[in-house]
Amino acid sequence: MTAIVGRYEHGEFSTTSESASRELSEKDEARYRDNRLPNELSQFRRGGVSLLFDEVAYIATKKRQRIAFDPDRFVEEYRSRGQDAFDDLDGQFAIALHDAASGRLHIARDNFGTRPLFIAHLPSGIAFSTTYAPLCKLPELHPAFDVAAVRAFIERGWAPAGLTFHRDIRPARAGFVEIFDRELHCLRRLPPQANEYIQPRDSLSSDELLSLLRQTVAESLQRSQGDIGVSLSGGIDSAAIAALLREADPRRVIRSFTVGYGEDDPEIQGGRATATHLGLEHHEIVVGAPDLASIMQEAVRALGNPGGYDEFPCLFALWRDASSFVETLFSGNLSDTLFGGMPYHRDVWLRMNSMRDNVSRKNQAGLVDVNPADQEPPKDLLFENLRQSLTDWDERIGAQTLLASRAGLELVMPLSKRSLLDLSLRLPAQQKVTECHVKSFFRESISNLLPPEILQRPKGIQQLRYDADMRDALLELSRRYLTKDRVERHAIVSPGDVQTCISESKVNFTKARFQTLWNMLIFEIWTDAFANAPSQ
Repeated sequence: MTAIVGRYEHGEFSTTSESASRELSEKDEARYRDNRLPNELSQFRRGGVSLLFDEVAYIATKKRQRIAFDPDRFVEEYRSRGQDAFDDLDGQFAIALHDAASGRLHIARDNFGTRPLFIAHLPSGIAFSTTYAPLCKLPELHPAFDVAAVRAFIERGWAPAGLTFHRDIRPARAGFVEIFDRELHCLRRLPPQANEYIQPRDSLSSDELLSLLRQTVAESLQRSQGDIGVSLSGGIDSAAIAALLREADPRRVIRSFTVGYGEDDPEIQGGRATATHLGLEHHEIVVGAPDLASIMQEAVRALGNPGGYDEFPCLFALWRDASSFVETLFSGNLSDTLFGGMPYHRDVWLRMNSMRDNVSRKNQAGLVDVNPADQEPPKDLLFENLRQSLTDWDERIGAQTLLASRAGLELVMPLSKRSLLDLSLRLPAQQKVTECHVKSFFRESISNLLPPEILQRPKGIQQLRYDADMRDALLELSRRYLTKDRVERHAIVSPGDVQTCISESKVNFTKARFQTLWNMLIFEIWTDAFANAPSQ
């Protein structure tokens, strides 16, 4: 994949890539789009304005419809409205605009960071790219670890939001337009702005969600290039996307792909059942311990900003194999965030109900002398959780796009549209999670698309087996990457902690030990993957 690196220094803007920047007519623009690779920025210049943009972007109209992104039109909108023009962007996008007249650079990403974009802070300015590796090679980049970010990664499997292992490289803020000029850097939140929403009280109709799902999937399908597929897990999110694709174009060949560790993996079994029900051309990819070393190393090289325990090697294997059959792959990503689908959402719901029950018991005992009409409703903790997630969004979704791009796939996430985020911010907790199910409202909305045996599936998390074969594979990698010399040189964790984790894994290989050992290995693989891996 050809990476475009943009540079902004002293108000001046330039780009470097294998393709020369040029003035594009409409026909040239169409030809360029036809030949471009996934996650590559297109270049456009007009009258002192330089625009780098990702192909998968829409303009939101006042009638809640979306039209295809047109760079010429966007530049004109910017000239007439300034920064407000960025408020119209919708869907999946990463975009940079430099205005030579003002000397300002604007960088924006969608609310979920589905399209990756990294920024390197240099002594004289910044550089940015959709991929991590070109920024690491910049000669003026200060070669230092962000020690706090690496330690947080080893503990939790992710660098904190807004950080990477390099001290001076970070992701562009998802859901914001970042504005740089010669002296200042400021942020402007893109809509929908979660802090402008009040705690939802009124119930919504599941028909409203189904209508939006149909619209967004149909629009995404209409814009898709070449053969299409769907990344199919054992859950209901990908099953819903597959059913909506089938409904939108019943005659089109849809290929589905599921990855797992073997025949008894619930992901494999669930994906197969969904594909059979919908009549999809189904493919299964099995990943085992022997495949791990090569996949881990290749996935780390693709990501640059790694994370996710064993999730990403599994997904990378899926996308690598899927690229032999399709050009575009649909995903059900973001449903859990929008509609309360993770185990911790149920924990939050239980806490809310415990608080409500305590207030009720006090009222019944006469301990609280409050007129019910004057009482504020209990705090909607699921709503607060969603607002906080949008503020501190990390790179898990953009990382998936990077891995898919490495395999030559365009990864499409219909649930990233603004209209669906707006709906989720208006959805009260009692509709998201119930005593029986997480993601209850989502299940209700798609109840006519899928049979009960698929609709009632519990939430699953993509994982490899934590068995003896996996333990042996990680211990073999440890002998190569977790040597005393390497660990002492990087000074992130103590050699004693490393050896304790390895020794305990030999005796009792638990999930927690797997994750700690995995994260240590990923970090050490990362230091080998980039030519100028930093030192403290």
